[in-house]
Amino acid sequence: MISLKLRLLVLLPLTLLLLFALSQTVRMGWAELQYSAISTELSFWRRQSYQPQPVRVNRVRQQLTLARRLDASHPDYLQAAAELLRWQALWATDPQLSSDYLQRSFELQWRALTARPGHRRDWSRYLREKARLSDYDARWQRSRQQLQMLDRSL
Repeated sequence: MISLKLRLLVLLPLTLLLLFALSQTVRMGWAELQYSAISTELSFWRRQSYQPQPVRVNRVRQQLTLARRLDASHPDYLQAAAELLRWQALWATDPQLSSDYLQRSFELQWRALTARPGHRRDWSRYLREKARLSDYDARWQRSRQQLQMLDRSL
């Protein structure tokens, strides 16, 4: 029969592993709940008749901060953060601040794109936004090539 010490030596690490896995699951679930609220709110912002109140903008910013703290490299969270920055660029009255927001937005959007290279819609959006600003840099060229490759694979 197995001794009590041996059972504890086996069960303790397994219990710790199980608790760690459970905490990760709860953490990721919480981040997804935050993202769901963010995604819903951002979808309203795209309507011409809707103007978000500052309290809603701050809430989205806080939820994004929390979601990204829980999973900093998640492409959906990066994409949502990029969208928030694009809105801030649009609302900014200072041209330099607007430009800074756009540059940060493009950086986050690029990170999201490279995390999921098969996401055609996001590549198209990136190309449109860069072209709208006449910003035909190396990333624009790379995006165009990626989109062409995705189109050939359809």
